[in-house]
Amino acid sequence: MKKLITISFLLFSINFVHSDDHLPQFFPMEGVQCKYNKGKDLDDLLKVVTKWNDYMDQSVEAGNPNYSAYLLTPYMISGDEFDFDFVWLGAWENFASLSGITQYLSEASDIQKAFDKVSTCETRQLAPTLNVRTLNESNENTEGNIVQIRSCKNIGTPQETLQGYAELSSRLDAAEADIGIWLLVKGAGSPSNSDYDFLQMNVSTSSAWGNTLEEVWNGNAFQGMELADKVDCGPSRIYVGRALRSNNN
Repeated sequence: MKKLITISFLLFSINFVHSDDHLPQFFPMEGVQCKYNKGKDLDDLLKVVTKWNDYMDQSVEAGNPNYSAYLLTPYMISGDEFDFDFVWLGAWENFASLSGITQYLSEASDIQKAFDKVSTCETRQLAPTLNVRTLNESNENTEGNIVQIRSCKNIGTPQETLQGYAELSSRLDAAEADIGIWLLVKGAGSPSNSDYDFLQMNVSTSSAWGNTLEEVWNGNAFQGMELADKVDCGPSRIYVGRALRSNNN
């Protein structure tokens, strides 16, 4: 593993832009839900990640697509709804880089077999993803980050949804809350009965998360800011996240 300290792999300078002349720019992200095999744990996974990173370094140096990875460990989720030990989030810089999928499977089958010995991953989704708010404090965060994920529906048009998040970002600016926000649109691999349009993923340090909740519940920091008329989201699921590989290496 090359770096385990940042979420910067998600920060591709893909800024939220929405006007008459500019469309939002999406990038592909995959989510893989996994359970450790009997007798295996995080230490075993990280040993394989080290070998995988060595392969990726060589592949990228040869001019092949880069790929970033981030590990989410459940902390506050409903066990009745979600049955896995970790989520592997992977991201490419653009959709053209998806050519790296078949290249990896053909070149690194031994590494994939090593991953398969550690864990069983039965579900995988690909989501067109939009960065609507950039996380600033991440480069030296050795403790990992707090990751909040909610399933959401558009109430109005997608444009109205994006405008709602632009307003939310302004409120977070006013509260000096260092929280990054990504929207993951439902894509390939999603269950046919999934009842959402996109996932909202918030990322922050634990201190920023706690301070923001304090302002929300006791400081009236978001009084007058309502997303309810634009977005319908369910409860947050909380994970502890750590970077496994960054496109910024």
